[in-house]
Amino acid sequence: MSMLGENLRPRTLLRKLSNVGRRSRSRASAVDEVQPFRLLDLPPEVVEVILSLSRPMAVLALRKTCTALNIASRDRQTWLVIAQRTAFEHNMPLGPKKRAAMSFSDLERFATAPARSLRALSAASGRYYLGADAKQIPKIRARRETIHKGICSEHSSYDEIYILPGGQYMINVDEEADMTLWRLDSATPITLGKIPFQPRAESEPSRINRFHKVCAHELICDGTELRFVTCMGNLRETELVQISVYDICLEGVESSLRLVASTRVPLRSGSLFSNVISLFGTRIAVVDKDDIVVWDFAHDQQTSWPHLFGHIHDWRVLAYDNRVIVVGCPADPEEIFKRERGQEVEKYNVRAKISVFEIPIDAVGPIQLLPGLSLCLGHNQFLHFPCRAVPGAPFSFQVRTCQSESNDLLHTYALRQDLGSTRRSSEYLSVALEPSADECLARTSVTMKVSCDAGHALVQTGYSFESDSRYKKIHLAWPEQINGRRLLRGSVMLAYGGKSRMRAQAFDPVSGRLCALRSDGGLLVADYI
Repeated sequence: MSMLGENLRPRTLLRKLSNVGRRSRSRASAVDEVQPFRLLDLPPEVVEVILSLSRPMAVLALRKTCTALNIASRDRQTWLVIAQRTAFEHNMPLGPKKRAAMSFSDLERFATAPARSLRALSAASGRYYLGADAKQIPKIRARRETIHKGICSEHSSYDEIYILPGGQYMINVDEEADMTLWRLDSATPITLGKIPFQPRAESEPSRINRFHKVCAHELICDGTELRFVTCMGNLRETELVQISVYDICLEGVESSLRLVASTRVPLRSGSLFSNVISLFGTRIAVVDKDDIVVWDFAHDQQTSWPHLFGHIHDWRVLAYDNRVIVVGCPADPEEIFKRERGQEVEKYNVRAKISVFEIPIDAVGPIQLLPGLSLCLGHNQFLHFPCRAVPGAPFSFQVRTCQSESNDLLHTYALRQDLGSTRRSSEYLSVALEPSADECLARTSVTMKVSCDAGHALVQTGYSFESDSRYKKIHLAWPEQINGRRLLRGSVMLAYGGKSRMRAQAFDPVSGRLCALRSDGGLLVADYI
């Protein structure tokens, strides 16, 4: 008999009614002991603080509860606090003049952009698991597309493009390795500044041997100025790499690039890419296959030491307070020679190695420094690593362990003050099995993740050069909303119109904006939220 029929039996029904009566009497007697909590019983200023500390989408959900919370969730001051926190966490520009000019709806749209972007991409992916046939990956069409003509040369084949979080600013490197900063939040893109490739000489290498890259950026002076780090040089092993720091005012009447500091570091430039230079405050960390260099450009002091990783490629480096975190992937994913104090020991079957170095306060020049924490990942493990460290927040990363007969496990490592006491958390997320191991981690052991409110997008750092593709693949991961103990994943292809080939593409998952340089010299700006 069904559950409904079981409940309709006479004896069962009488027993249930009797239980209801007893429960009601017991509640009446204990009404003075336990009082229900009602948010609206709190003072209005307390409700405002609670809402300002909540997630943006959670504040929107309160509008469906009652009229009073609907009104409270539309307070401009509340959304101003939420928008400032969102800008700080995602490194998005939001200066005082812009905040003052934004209405309640503008602040709400700004604060909810990361969550809306993740929701749109994850809904379009249909929970497509990473690793399936690429032809089956669903597509999401852009809601708005704009083509701006005459942005770059029509005959260049070495363009690179970067889009900063928030989608308001873009940097492109042209065929001469010259770098240009653009503002995109107007009817037509506006040039804010240009950095030429230096030096210019008749004997200089051809463009194919030059590199000029944006390595890191951060917002300073309450979001009114943008600071970014560039590296330039050529692909000769004997050349020094020039590291430069530039500032530009985003809210002033006149916006011009200012060179803050510049230096040359004796690193092998052939191994340098945008993900091996990190900026935190006034410190810049650079890593190549042999050494780590930390440059404090405020005091013009350099500190360097060998990292003893051995023959490894696919570097990641991140500066955080007085620490430098280095991640390396072996050239052969199945084999790596682990070096300790310069001596090779037995062969380990590991996929990647993580080392955390603590820099002494008085360290200057070449030093010998051993890691305060080292962690090796096995062949069945992958690393989900943040693209940046949020100032003032504990730094953590995730390690996913693949299991053959059950779901994968995702554990969190939070770096403690005492690195030696750092352990993986007992809490974990269950990751659903993949159809195969062919995903975005096939060529690397480190997946950089960009936070999108309640989840994150798995992307490659720097630019994406896809000369003959009309689609760009984005990988996503987000916890299940029911209990938060399961990690859902998906993939989606960003589709856009036009028949022109794209020379370079870049996607910002925080704002849901894609920028692509067309073969005819135009710029495509596509918005997906």
